[in-house]
Amino acid sequence: MVVPQFGVGRTEIVQQQPYNRSPGQALADGARHVEAQSQLQQHQQWVGNVLDAIAKPNTKAAYEPKEAEFLEFCRVVYGDDPVPCHVTFEKVYKFFYYVVHRQVRPRGKKKGTSGYFNLEEYNRIWSATRGSPDTDTNHVPPHLCFGDLPEGEGSSPGYDCFNQYKCAIKKLHEKNLRNKTTGLDWNQEIWTPWCKDLELLVKRRKGVMKKVHHKEKMNPDHTLLKGKGKDKLIEEEMWREGFTKSTLRNAFGSIRHRLMFLFTLSGVLRMESLHSAELSDCFLIKGRNEAKESQDWDCLIMQMCDGKTNRGKVFYGRSMRHKNVLLCPIGALGFYLLSRFKLSGEFEEDRCPDFTDNSAWYDIKLLVSFGTHNGAETAEEGRKRPIKPKNFSDSMREILGKLGIPSTHLQHLGRLFGNMNLQYLEIDEEFIRMLGNWAVNIRDQCYSTHLPLKAMRAAAGFTTSEGRYYNPRALVVPPEELEKKIFPFADRALEKVEAACKSKGSRMGGYYLGTARGFLEMLLRLRTIILQDAAAMKVLHPERCDGHMFFQAFPELFRNQLFLEYTAKMRLELSHAVEVRTATVDAVLPGVIEHFNSLGQGVRRNGEDIMEVKKDVNDLREAIPAMMRDTTLATWQAAIMRDTMLATWQSLLSGMTSMVGDMRSATATAPSAFPALPAMQQQTIAAAANPLHLTEQIRSFTFESQHNNLKGMWDEWHGLGNYKDMPMAGGVAALEELHGAKWRGKNIQQRVSRQGRICLAIKKKSEAESKSIDSVCNEWNEKYAVDLNKNMRSFVQYLQNKNWIPVHARRGRRSDT
Repeated sequence: MVVPQFGVGRTEIVQQQPYNRSPGQALADGARHVEAQSQLQQHQQWVGNVLDAIAKPNTKAAYEPKEAEFLEFCRVVYGDDPVPCHVTFEKVYKFFYYVVHRQVRPRGKKKGTSGYFNLEEYNRIWSATRGSPDTDTNHVPPHLCFGDLPEGEGSSPGYDCFNQYKCAIKKLHEKNLRNKTTGLDWNQEIWTPWCKDLELLVKRRKGVMKKVHHKEKMNPDHTLLKGKGKDKLIEEEMWREGFTKSTLRNAFGSIRHRLMFLFTLSGVLRMESLHSAELSDCFLIKGRNEAKESQDWDCLIMQMCDGKTNRGKVFYGRSMRHKNVLLCPIGALGFYLLSRFKLSGEFEEDRCPDFTDNSAWYDIKLLVSFGTHNGAETAEEGRKRPIKPKNFSDSMREILGKLGIPSTHLQHLGRLFGNMNLQYLEIDEEFIRMLGNWAVNIRDQCYSTHLPLKAMRAAAGFTTSEGRYYNPRALVVPPEELEKKIFPFADRALEKVEAACKSKGSRMGGYYLGTARGFLEMLLRLRTIILQDAAAMKVLHPERCDGHMFFQAFPELFRNQLFLEYTAKMRLELSHAVEVRTATVDAVLPGVIEHFNSLGQGVRRNGEDIMEVKKDVNDLREAIPAMMRDTTLATWQAAIMRDTMLATWQSLLSGMTSMVGDMRSATATAPSAFPALPAMQQQTIAAAANPLHLTEQIRSFTFESQHNNLKGMWDEWHGLGNYKDMPMAGGVAALEELHGAKWRGKNIQQRVSRQGRICLAIKKKSEAESKSIDSVCNEWNEKYAVDLNKNMRSFVQYLQNKNWIPVHARRGRRSDT
């Protein structure tokens, strides 16, 4: 009997050795064999159909038109072939010769499933005479050697396109093998050295043709370096769109794009991973290095089960809560979900899915759009469909054009910037590779915690003090009553999930409803993060909040009296925040902070006593002349009282000097391994050295250590916005007008002078060019905040060079007369 033998190469038909059996048995065996082969064929065809159905959309969109073009070529050129769809060497070589030399097709046309084969162009290419036998090929111009390609911009397909054709036709050949319609081996009998020569030609042609046609040499990845440090400006442009929109629905796209950019920037993620991500893929974890940190960090984890290079494994996107509130992807996720749930109402009352039933919510996408789905599909169906990449690409193209950043990368811009930032910080390439999921090895897949903490800390802005995590805005806990106004469904859903776990968890296993618990616990944590980031943004960047559609859309939150009080607490915490190095002093020198604090309190008490004694002495001096006129005895008594008061004052001064000496000796004896304590950054009015009778509000007023923008500096000077009536009505300007420079302490003399001159320049430019104060501040912000790194002294010099501030003449040495 003849049966097929299947092996690695071609299918071979061999004669099976007969054995003694009756004719009836032989007939029955043959029937069973045919039936078995038919069943095998059906099952294999079903497996192939399933694989085609679950193939990635981008792969299908790239391969299907090229496969269809090859089949069209076979039907047109080999119409007399009884089986034209068979893949043979001759068909493959002729088709690829045509592909290598044809013109590149115009971009922008929507890809379809039908091929486009140009018979006229094929005949012209195949019938053309190549080369000249009497010409020395070493002196033939390169473009002639490569097929008489046209001059100018027109060129033939590159290697990426060539490789897609190769993969599509190889896939077609494998389909023929599965259907048993061919027995040819791809590597030995189809993709021969002739075809490999065509492949080599395409690889080498690109460099030569670029030189012949003087194409641009600069690598797009290198031109992207001009965008170094401008990720903040990109985020600012995305946020600024919220001021130009009239409704939250119109501003929703910019809020979503901000999340996409920041998550790919901090997590060094591929954009395709976000497009395919679902709500059930996300959860938050907490952690801390007990040896050097006193504060927990938050980390957003996104599971990627269907990525570009997964190969059946689960990868993870990871992003830590950022030091800068403007670049924090976790805060951006909170803002996005809060806006989305308000617009869609998908988690309100009866529409809220049952989190104990995985099928009810597992397919809901993380990223959705409103108003773009087909009219035939419902909102529930629309939220299970990925958004179109074009939305983000168009927005990013406009922003990059506005900022003058040359880039051909739009979808992956955050991933490129994130990788570039970590390289500039000299983070180990191994950590960057782990964070970006490049070439993941077996250890990363099976035995790692999937947390490259060094790269994650650097990406989150914690680059000093060995990456110690210290986030002041995370220390201020919002009111519980205010938190419950955000994601109110989460409490009820989590209670239901926990009840189901108690009743069924022992039978269903420890992982039962673990995804639902992780997602709902993430929402509860996002409540706190949303309020913390919103309050911090109002304190540090007030110009971003007033008038933005996100803050206007939630008056029940951001105009609530509880939130206003909470913002005041946040302002106090951020104004007294110290660097992480100071925050960890107590971990290195136990008790030293308490000792210094007690010394400081003693110094303050002595200072208050000295002021009281000084006041009494002044009163006594004023009373002495009258007492001397009355009687000599009174004079003698007054002298004794004065001497007593002066002795008391000198004793107090001596005690304070001794305490200061103790502080110096304590600092001097600190271990040399720990760096000296940094100077305090807050700048307060020195009331003790001030002869004026200032109010307590003025004496306790604290300047911002460093303004992030000029509008905040202007508001502080004039007592506007978040600095309303601070330290008095009219702000610092009113205090200057009332007392001149006499009220200033020694530690703020230059700072107040520079701030006043900057505000005067802003006013001068506003009046000279008929612009608003806000416009002038926005115009100068990039120079102040980015180019000069918020340095007030350098900005004053810049304004002097531009003649907006007069240059003071230097004072000479004072005369002795």
